[in-house]
Amino acid sequence: MRLEVRGLHFSYTPEREVLKDISFDVERGDIFCVLGPNGCGKTTLLKCLGGILKPNKGSILLDGVEASTISRAEYAKLVGYVPQEHGLVFPYKTIDVVLMGRAPHLGIFSTPSEKDYRIAEEALREVGIYHLKDRPYVELSGGERQLVIIARVLAQQPEILLLDEPTSHLDIKNQMAILRIVTKLAEQGMTIVMSTHFPRHALLFSSKVGIMVGGRFIAIGNPEEVVTEERLKKAYDIDIKILTVKNPLGDRAIKVCIPVEALSGRQLVGGAWSRV
Repeated sequence: MRLEVRGLHFSYTPEREVLKDISFDVERGDIFCVLGPNGCGKTTLLKCLGGILKPNKGSILLDGVEASTISRAEYAKLVGYVPQEHGLVFPYKTIDVVLMGRAPHLGIFSTPSEKDYRIAEEALREVGIYHLKDRPYVELSGGERQLVIIARVLAQQPEILLLDEPTSHLDIKNQMAILRIVTKLAEQGMTIVMSTHFPRHALLFSSKVGIMVGGRFIAIGNPEEVVTEERLKKAYDIDIKILTVKNPLGDRAIKVCIPVEALSGRQLVGGAWSRV
């Protein structure tokens, strides 16, 4: 499903405009990475796209259809949202949390059917945690919980997936687990918008990237062209070097971003970085 955003504005108060003339489009099967610092408007943008917040101005189009003309129930079938925080405190089983994703497909007084259970179980298999289906959600690790929430959204069977910093607070293994799933979903045709703090995620895993500063995009396009030292400096107010290194697993070179401060006073000695 094609996602288009045209001239989007949002304010929490008349004095505080958070999103300012946001426009972009994402094609089916693409990963659009929204890159930017804390407080730049990434979460607010995703909440507007997810129908949680109502923009003050502008349009959101799903395959050319204005989002405001789609019922909330139908919209929930089309667009799935994975928030940064998900504070479930009751000891639900993992399978029950994932079943919550079937809510848009159920009537007001309906209970999940065998089909709904099969879809929820398949979502758990998709993210690799079927073995946790009977474990209490509150007993899971941070990485496992994030996978459960993604499975819940997959059970919703959306065509567009919104992820708000899905790898924050996770170790490198769980970061890769999340990014592997996101890449696989895009390959299957899902349209994905993902926010992140990390330039490397934009460079390695996205089809398109937008750098957001102060509620605006300062650049949108191909990651290799958009992610530059000058733009990262503007976004994060820190000097960053982008180094091109040989990919040890292939012929294609890759780019890595390193703060200049981390490189200052260090040199490569005997294959390791040492202070001088």
